[in-house]
Amino acid sequence: MDAGSNLNFNYDNGGSQYEFAPVLSGTGSLNLYNGSTVLTGRSLGFAGPTNVHERAVLTVKGSLSSSDVTVWGVLAGHGEVKSATVKPGGRIEPGNSVGTLRINGNFSMDAGSVYRAEINGTTSDLIEVGGTANILSRTIEIVRDKDSTSPILPGTRYTLITAAGGLTGGTPKHAIADFPFLNLTLSSDANNAYLTLSRNSGAFAELASTRNEKALANALDAAGAASPLWQQVVGAGEAQARAAFTSLGSAAIHANAAGVLSAQSRYLRDAVIDRARQGFTLGAALAPGSSVMSFAPGTSSTAYASDTASPFHKAPLPMLAAAPAFAMWAQGLGSWGSLKGDRNAPRTDHTLGGIISGLDVTFDGMWRVGLAGGYTRSSFDTPGLAASGSSDSYHVALYGGGQIGAWGLRAGASYSWNGLTTSRRVVAVNLASLERGDNSPKTTQLFGEVGHSFAFAGGALEPFANLAYVRVDGDISERGVAATTGSMQLDTTYTTFGLRGVVALTDRLTARGTLAWRHAFGDITPLAKLAFHSGGPEFALAGSPIARDALVTEAGLDFAIAPNASLGVAWTSQFAEASRDNTLKGNLRWSF
Repeated sequence: MDAGSNLNFNYDNGGSQYEFAPVLSGTGSLNLYNGSTVLTGRSLGFAGPTNVHERAVLTVKGSLSSSDVTVWGVLAGHGEVKSATVKPGGRIEPGNSVGTLRINGNFSMDAGSVYRAEINGTTSDLIEVGGTANILSRTIEIVRDKDSTSPILPGTRYTLITAAGGLTGGTPKHAIADFPFLNLTLSSDANNAYLTLSRNSGAFAELASTRNEKALANALDAAGAASPLWQQVVGAGEAQARAAFTSLGSAAIHANAAGVLSAQSRYLRDAVIDRARQGFTLGAALAPGSSVMSFAPGTSSTAYASDTASPFHKAPLPMLAAAPAFAMWAQGLGSWGSLKGDRNAPRTDHTLGGIISGLDVTFDGMWRVGLAGGYTRSSFDTPGLAASGSSDSYHVALYGGGQIGAWGLRAGASYSWNGLTTSRRVVAVNLASLERGDNSPKTTQLFGEVGHSFAFAGGALEPFANLAYVRVDGDISERGVAATTGSMQLDTTYTTFGLRGVVALTDRLTARGTLAWRHAFGDITPLAKLAFHSGGPEFALAGSPIARDALVTEAGLDFAIAPNASLGVAWTSQFAEASRDNTLKGNLRWSF
């Protein structure tokens, strides 16, 4: 390029970079007016001026070692230039990611110019000056190295400018940065400008949004520098910290598991209460499959139905012939529903499928005791937390019941072993991990019911009251970088008040229905008490709450397939605020 000639770059490349590889020489002028240009050639013989105007970006990856660069726009890169002057409004950004920009001669930053430096856990951008550095700017912008995963920690000192000929003009006093938990201190000596990080007084919980997030943020804050999670969060930006607390809050899946197990406990107790109610005089008409195992005047115990006009009696009546001594029964079921979320814990969806069966004996024609067992598999997930789980549950129950005139009494107790597996994905700044848990919480239930039957021509009604105590508890342990350990516990008492009804459609087919109101006392919000494996104090996370009040409905049909056997099907729904549960059940009963 001859003296007086110009090479101009003036284009709009939509934000993409234009790479210019030719080697320049001569004493003409290199002018950049617009666009983003990457100079890769080693233009050692180019001694003309380089001017980077307001709307232009020049990234030097090669060499302009003989060119004086004046910057109104942006000078970037990790190459070398002869000298550089950054004018007011101009910016200098060394590196491509973290890197060093070499200025062989003198360097000056006018007031109103900006130095943008990237830092990571170990190093930073650097302007290396062979001559003097005259710094009149008072502002440095500090950003994270997007290509590095090393945590940025308090106590780290970075060298931002080094000048062999000395540093003059002062040191920038203001650092623009998004480090809510760190102090950024700028300092200098005769030849260098430094940035030093230190922990400020800001609490992690200040950037947490929910009670759960605040609880774990406080625990993480107390864990200190030995915790890899603390190391990630302390140097995070505001958005990164908020996202990290939300992601770490996925540990609430353990509390959600307790809530799901408690909510699903009703399937076992409902099944055995149904059987305890079935087959006794006035109570017979109100139980699934009752036409098979009930007793009516003038018929045997295995008759399909009474040979009178109506199979139901007017209360009270004396106990008639004894029921079959032994009976077996089974119920298959599938359900799906949700625990509603709140401002602290998002919604949890759950499904369940399985089978429950039992064997019992009836004596004195009015009392029954039995043993039931079963297997169910449930799955649950909390979409808002990127967390899910499943449980393989094995159940055992003792139950009994009887009929005293029009009054029916039923009770039972059960114990369930739950093989619980959980999985959650955690992203905490630059740390990504899959946390898995294999735990074995237990479910214990005590329950009872009382009802009073009213018979009428072709049907019967029974108002009833049901009381159940359910306890879910167990230890929690996970594997993973953000793993937790602890325990879950939920103690809830349920009351159900309602009305059952049954009507005979034919001599073999009956229809039945239930309308009831269920209320939960005690704990309705499940809790998991946790601590991070990596250290720190215990904290509590709340799960999706169980419905405090719910409307329960059921409709079903039962068909006598033989004198001593019946099949039944029923649909049960539970309606609560912002949540619905639906269950399909099939029943088989056989007496012998």
